[in-house]
Amino acid sequence: MTLILNEIHVQNGLNETLLVAAADRRVSNPDGSYNSLQRKLFTVPYRNATISYFGIAEVFPSGKREYLSEWLLSTSREKQHLLI
Repeated sequence: MTLILNEIHVQNGLNETLLVAAADRRVSNPDGSYNSLQRKLFTVPYRNATISYFGIAEVFPSGKREYLSEWLLSTSREKQHLLI
């Protein structure tokens, strides 16, 4: 099970809006057993936004298995769209 929290607190119109985002790190296998701990929440500073995901979230660039958390960071840095 993944826990993701997103809250938007609008203050003074949209001039001082606050975004709160949180996610757990546990990744489970399809049968519910423990797989690993992975980052599931990424900030996109130039958009004042976040990206999150749930599940094992594996990608296979060039036929090699990678967790989405690793792939997002390496891909965004290669293209200079830095996620933190």
